[in-house]
Amino acid sequence: MKKYIFLSILFILLLPNINAKVNAVFNYGKFQTKDQKTFVEAYLSVKGSSLVKVKTENLAYKSEVVVSYIITNDSNEVVTFKKFKLSTPDLSDSTQSLDIIDVKRLAVPNGNYSFELIINDANTLLIDFETKFKFTMDFNTHPIEFSTIELVNEFSKTETENEFSKVGFDIIPNIASFFDLDQNELSFYAELYGTNTLGDSTQFLLDYSINEESTKKVAFNIRGISKLTAAKKHVVLKTIDISKLPSGNFELQVKAISKDNDTLATMSIPFKRSNPFVVYEFNDLDQSFVANITDRDTLYQYINYLYPISSDVQKDFVKNQLINKDLKLMQEFFLVFWKEKNSQDPESAWLAYKDQIRIANKIFGFQTRPGYLTDRGRIYLQYGEPTNRMESQYEASAYPYEIWQYDKLRNLGNRKFVFYSKEIGMTDYVLLHSNVPSEVYFPQWQTVIYERTNPRGNNIDNDGVRDHYGNRAGDFFNNPR
Repeated sequence: MKKYIFLSILFILLLPNINAKVNAVFNYGKFQTKDQKTFVEAYLSVKGSSLVKVKTENLAYKSEVVVSYIITNDSNEVVTFKKFKLSTPDLSDSTQSLDIIDVKRLAVPNGNYSFELIINDANTLLIDFETKFKFTMDFNTHPIEFSTIELVNEFSKTETENEFSKVGFDIIPNIASFFDLDQNELSFYAELYGTNTLGDSTQFLLDYSINEESTKKVAFNIRGISKLTAAKKHVVLKTIDISKLPSGNFELQVKAISKDNDTLATMSIPFKRSNPFVVYEFNDLDQSFVANITDRDTLYQYINYLYPISSDVQKDFVKNQLINKDLKLMQEFFLVFWKEKNSQDPESAWLAYKDQIRIANKIFGFQTRPGYLTDRGRIYLQYGEPTNRMESQYEASAYPYEIWQYDKLRNLGNRKFVFYSKEIGMTDYVLLHSNVPSEVYFPQWQTVIYERTNPRGNNIDNDGVRDHYGNRAGDFFNNPR
């Protein structure tokens, strides 16, 4: 880790979220039309609470985003381009928020492509969310094949055609591939093409199951089978009871199986489940590594160490269910947590993380706060060691700051975090800005770092910083080393 030597500060804003980065989730599926033309189905969800609300002429409040989809081929030629606006319904007051969900279908022939997504809050001047990824359309490489599996939040019969309508249903996608504790059913949509090549009236089986992601074995016997007759296209819309499925990483798998038990086609999609009130049946709890942790206070401290890498549901479970420090319940929770990380060897996963806790506490801890509860400690534990860490403690015109850069993070390149401390000599640095989705986003971060000698005044949109001898923050951010 390279070292050289950086802020989150809260501002009182004239409008809510005026500098907030749009919180969005994107996913896509690949399908065919009846005449075998291929297309991408683009799913987008934008968190309403991350958008600026403006007052409309009828005295209601509304948020709006501008979205661009750009698909280019290997020659960097634009194959498909779509730019459009999405808005919330009118809201009665500025404290309300509604998420925006959208589906678009984009014609894309077979080939290799890059997909660029740009989202701007229509009520700010900021580029709020952008990402780019590669994908391949490769239908008709096999006589029988599945479309992408679309996970579904809810579906109902179509009454009026709309963007969510297909095959007679309005289908609202589960874009994040996440099922929370209040979701006791998993619904999914898929299409199966080409079984007519088996011959008229030929029957085959559709096998669908929920599997452990690590072992690929059927989880908790959650499986279904349907008998189908050969056709050019089959629509699959199924619902599975997951009320007894505990927290963990799983995959949904669908297979077409011939009468001779040959697999004709298969497709799968990973998803996450949070259901902390259902735990694994631990017949071997007494033989697990957790059985050796019998001191309640020690185990409770170990569970607190999990805070930086826990989901919100897991944090709530610790807060609400483990308050009385019931030893068995804590042991079960702790074992479940690490089985989710490594089902084959949960102890090694815990010991590796425990070593990282020791490092975080040593490097980032200060006075009465352990390192794992600081912003830098949380980022270190959640994302790992940065590729470059640039430190500046004694720059004449700046508060002490650090800039961390990751070459690759969450399949995104060149991700950065900016931290700072308003007190020289303090080792607790606060996160000020990051270009990682869901993290703090404040593009005017330099105005805060150099506020000691460059007062910002009342213009919160000002991102200019007077040139002082030795100013290095901008260079560190743009040219990490």
